[in-house]
Amino acid sequence: MSEAEAKVVYGRAIQALNHQRWSEARQLGASLLPRWAGHAGVNFVVGVGAHWMGDHRVAHQHLREAVRLNPGRADYLAQLALLFATMRLYPQALHAAARAKEMGPNDALSLDALGMVFTQANAHEHAEEVYMQASALAPDVASLHFNLATARMFVGKLELAGAS
Repeated sequence: MSEAEAKVVYGRAIQALNHQRWSEARQLGASLLPRWAGHAGVNFVVGVGAHWMGDHRVAHQHLREAVRLNPGRADYLAQLALLFATMRLYPQALHAAARAKEMGPNDALSLDALGMVFTQANAHEHAEEVYMQASALAPDVASLHFNLATARMFVGKLELAGAS
């Protein structure tokens, strides 16, 4: 595969990931690993695809590698935190989520992932904070408002929960 072909495949992998076509994203990403094993984005695509397909071992391997290769990406760390929460490894999930939150993610998808982690780990004050940011970034996404309301209920803000 030429460099130009690899870039096209990577673009298709990102598009599959963005459209939640997990198997396709994972396959396309995996096809790039022999050429781009040290590419954080390729490892991220394979890791997220594997996570949503239930292959936690592969997801862990590739999401950890993505974070190692590009530790400044809050979205990579947020997805690793979500994987840890899925695996019920809550101390690791909270640690990764706190680090990602400190980075100040500015996309609703990463904030939603962090909210899920904080909710699963009963850190509802943090969940409320990230869901508030996420719902402001994506005001048309009803699930973010629902999750914000739920987090507010857990922290005793019933009037605000109703307004969410």
